[in-house]
Amino acid sequence: MDLRVERVRIQWRVFRFLTRRRAPGPVLLRRDADGVGPVTLNRPGARNALSRPLIDALQDELDAVGDERSVKDVVLAGHGPGLCAGYERKAECDQPRR
Repeated sequence: MDLRVERVRIQWRVFRFLTRRRAPGPVLLRRDADGVGPVTLNRPGARNALSRPLIDALQDELDAVGDERSVKDVVLAGHGPGLCAGYERKAECDQPRR
Protein backbone atom coordinates (compact mmCIF):
# COMPACT_ATOMS: atom_id res chain seq x y z
CA MET A 1 0.00 0.00 0.00
CA ASP A 2 1.18 3.49 -0.82
CA LEU A 3 2.49 5.32 2.26
CA ARG A 4 0.66 8.52 1.26
CA VAL A 5 -2.68 6.72 1.09
CA GLU A 6 -2.15 5.20 4.53
CA ARG A 7 -1.22 8.61 5.93
CA VAL A 8 -4.41 10.15 4.55
CA ARG A 9 -6.47 7.32 6.06
CA ILE A 10 -4.90 7.88 9.46
CA GLN A 11 -5.49 11.63 9.23
CA TRP A 12 -9.13 10.98 8.30
CA ARG A 13 -9.59 8.66 11.31
CA VAL A 14 -8.11 11.27 13.64
CA PHE A 15 -10.33 13.98 12.13
CA ARG A 16 -13.46 11.82 12.56
CA PHE A 17 -12.52 11.05 16.16
CA LEU A 18 -12.00 14.72 16.99
CA THR A 19 -15.21 15.87 15.36
CA ARG A 20 -17.37 13.19 16.99
CA ARG A 21 -16.28 14.26 20.43
CA ARG A 22 -18.79 16.46 22.21
CA ALA A 23 -17.61 19.31 24.36
CA PRO A 24 -19.09 19.26 27.84
CA GLY A 25 -21.11 22.21 29.01
CA PRO A 26 -22.70 25.18 27.30
CA VAL A 27 -22.56 26.05 23.61
CA LEU A 28 -20.59 29.21 24.40
CA LEU A 29 -17.70 29.80 26.81
CA ARG A 30 -16.31 33.07 28.15
CA ARG A 31 -13.55 33.84 30.64
CA ASP A 32 -12.35 37.46 30.94
CA ALA A 33 -8.74 38.29 31.74
CA ASP A 34 -6.74 41.53 31.55
CA GLY A 35 -9.34 43.50 29.61
CA VAL A 36 -9.83 40.78 27.00
CA GLY A 37 -13.10 38.84 26.77
CA PRO A 38 -12.51 35.65 24.79
CA VAL A 39 -15.76 34.12 23.57
CA THR A 40 -15.44 30.49 22.44
CA LEU A 41 -17.99 28.69 20.29
CA ASN A 42 -18.30 25.29 21.97
CA ARG A 43 -19.81 22.86 19.43
CA PRO A 44 -16.80 20.97 18.06
CA GLY A 45 -18.89 18.01 16.92
CA ALA A 46 -20.74 20.34 14.53
CA ARG A 47 -17.56 22.29 13.68
CA ASN A 48 -19.06 25.18 15.67
CA ALA A 49 -21.86 25.71 13.15
CA LEU A 50 -24.21 28.47 14.20
CA SER A 51 -27.50 27.08 15.51
CA ARG A 52 -30.35 29.16 16.92
CA PRO A 53 -29.31 28.44 20.57
CA LEU A 54 -25.69 29.34 19.78
CA ILE A 55 -26.70 32.57 18.01
CA ASP A 56 -28.90 33.55 20.97
CA ALA A 57 -26.10 32.78 23.46
CA LEU A 58 -23.59 34.71 21.35
CA GLN A 59 -25.91 37.74 21.18
CA ASP A 60 -26.44 37.64 24.95
CA GLU A 61 -22.69 37.42 25.61
CA LEU A 62 -21.87 40.28 23.23
CA ASP A 63 -24.57 42.42 24.87
CA ALA A 64 -23.10 41.60 28.29
CA VAL A 65 -19.57 42.46 27.11
CA GLY A 66 -20.84 45.76 25.74
CA ASP A 67 -22.16 46.68 29.19
CA GLU A 68 -18.87 45.90 30.96
CA ARG A 69 -16.27 48.63 31.13
CA SER A 70 -13.47 46.27 32.15
CA VAL A 71 -13.49 44.41 28.79
CA LYS A 72 -11.79 46.36 26.02
CA ASP A 73 -11.37 43.62 23.38
CA VAL A 74 -13.36 40.55 22.40
CA VAL A 75 -11.68 37.54 20.78
CA LEU A 76 -13.95 35.06 19.00
CA ALA A 77 -12.60 31.50 18.93
CA GLY A 78 -13.87 28.02 18.17
CA HIS A 79 -13.41 24.87 20.26
CA GLY A 80 -12.10 21.99 18.17
CA PRO A 81 -10.84 21.82 14.61
CA GLY A 82 -12.41 24.98 13.19
CA LEU A 83 -13.74 28.42 14.06
CA CYS A 84 -17.18 28.09 12.47
CA ALA A 85 -18.63 26.00 9.64
CA GLY A 86 -21.42 28.49 8.92
CA TYR A 87 -25.13 28.34 9.69
CA GLU A 88 -26.65 24.99 10.63
CA ARG A 89 -29.87 24.57 8.67
CA LYS A 90 -30.42 21.03 9.93
CA ALA A 91 -32.16 22.30 13.06
CA GLU A 92 -34.61 24.31 10.96
CA CYS A 93 -35.39 21.26 8.81
CA ASP A 94 -36.15 19.17 11.91
CA GLN A 95 -38.87 21.60 13.07
CA PRO A 96 -42.36 21.33 11.56
CA ARG A 97 -43.49 24.12 9.26
CA ARG A 98 -46.27 26.41 10.37
